[in-house]
Amino acid sequence: MNKNDASLGIDIFLHVLILFSFLTIFFFAYISKLEKQNLDDTVNNLVIDKTNNVLSQIDIWQKKLEPQVKINVDWSQLNNISQKMIETSKEETPEIKKNNQQLFRNSIIAIVVLFILFIGITVVLKYVFHFKIDLKHILIINLVVFSITGLIEFLFFNFVASKYVPVVPTDISGQVINTIKTKIIT
Repeated sequence: MNKNDASLGIDIFLHVLILFSFLTIFFFAYISKLEKQNLDDTVNNLVIDKTNNVLSQIDIWQKKLEPQVKINVDWSQLNNISQKMIETSKEETPEIKKNNQQLFRNSIIAIVVLFILFIGITVVLKYVFHFKIDLKHILIINLVVFSITGLIEFLFFNFVASKYVPVVPTDISGQVINTIKTKIIT
């Protein structure tokens, strides 16, 4: 191994360390909170805004089916179920909370392990094998590259990815209505 190989190896390792650290911090500090808020807004929209639509549809079906099928809808129970859905959708379940905490812990452990390996490899190459590694230059280049990359990722996420709508709430409410219709009729 020559000086260039050692510097390149350190550069690549530092690149991986910074990338993994940046993505982890960006995810847990920003993206996960924004995604949770988006999910909460969608669920609340479905439960609160669409409940009236579902109840109106049930009324219409009840009137249409009344002569053939007697439907007994307990409106207060249906309202209670809707309120319970609103409340439970606002809280993380213990399983989700435990999973997310473990994921966060594992990510921090991975960053610490990568950092220790980076320091260890750098010390061995520099002081045991006496390779001349311009660590200052490598750090500056990586910090500049990741500052620009971070800005681009932040802008992309805010102006493109966060605006993407994977499921239209009306599609979900239609599915809810069909499920309720099926349960009432059968």
